Amino acid sequence: MTEGWSQYKLRRLYIVWVCRELQSFYWFADLLCSLHHKLWQENCPDYLNIRLYLSNTSDLQHLCEERYQALRSRLVIGRPKWKLLFDEIGRTNQNKRVGVFCCGPRGMSQALHTLCNSNQHTHTTFEFNTETFC
Repeated sequence: MTEGWSQYKLRRLYIVWVCRELQSFYWFADLLCSLHHKLWQENCPDYLNIRLYLSNTSDLQHLCEERYQALRSRLVIGRPKWKLLFDEIGRTNQNKRVGVFCCGPRGMSQALHTLCNSNQHTHTTFEFNTETFC
């Protein structure tokens, strides 16, 4: 566990996955569907908040398979409107700390870091963390 985070209890997990092609998240889609099903069985359906963004729609019909049913309603065509997402998460988590973990291109990482430090989210503290492989 990352030092400094051990005293926090995870109450909700927001997963925002952005990719160009559907093929890029098939492996992750299976994991998300499995986790979603497990949380429903444990009567914790609100614990996991999934948002999927797809910018290329050429293979969209493949997501209609039964095994991806839990993800279909969470798929948005296009890119995330980060400020709106942060505002929503900030309103939902007032007076709390929200950890933001980014693994992606530098431009996206910089945009998220700026939003975390903008102090526009009343009574919510966003703590930015990043991982890059470039």
